[in-house]
Amino acid sequence: MSIAAPPLVRPAAPAISPDQAIREVEENLLETRRRIIRQRIATGALRLFTIGAVALALIAALDYSLELAAAWRGLALLSIVGGTIALAVTGWRRWVTSYTLPAAAKDAERRAAEFGQRLRTTLDYEYDIESPRPAEASRGLLHALHAETHQVSRRTNWDALVDGRPLVKALALAAACFVVWVIALVASSEFRLAAGRSLMLPLQYTTVTFTPQSSTIKYGESVTVQAEVSGSRIRRGKIDER
Repeated sequence: MSIAAPPLVRPAAPAISPDQAIREVEENLLETRRRIIRQRIATGALRLFTIGAVALALIAALDYSLELAAAWRGLALLSIVGGTIALAVTGWRRWVTSYTLPAAAKDAERRAAEFGQRLRTTLDYEYDIESPRPAEASRGLLHALHAETHQVSRRTNWDALVDGRPLVKALALAAACFVVWVIALVASSEFRLAAGRSLMLPLQYTTVTFTPQSSTIKYGESVTVQAEVSGSRIRRGKIDER
């Protein structure tokens, strides 16, 4: 005669408290927001680098064609610096500081449809961020909302909620711009001169040197002066070869 042993019953895991559940959801959301902000800063910096490099190349090309005076080159360089600072400040205000926790919750709900509007609703009741205030709700309903949000949060891949495509595109453009600049600087000496002049370095496209004469010249006599022209061909004015 055998006696069947009763099946082992594992003790159920203790249910998580509503406060702990909402803290875990908040930690995931805050970490996702921080990652997105860091990515936006890096993306903005790469875009500013690309814009500045392209603008500087345009100034160098314009100077090579027209041989701009130092005042015009300085004004153009100041315009690039001022425009870059203005874009950085504007981007910081509109793209970084404005990315609040409710905005992060909205993006998370958009990329993970299973959340519905649980994240924003939780923030409305827990932190009183949005205005006007939400309608009154019983604690039981709020606890149930927290539990559901926590369950969805544990099933969600939070890493996938960070869209890395803008950073990849900005990095690709900046890398391409950097490669073009390096190739142009290595391959063309005149582009090096133009780039240096656009950065206000004391460089000239054409240099004329001659050896001073130490002999005494009488009135009416001719003298030969040898001059050496280096760099680009003189495009303005003429050399009197008498």
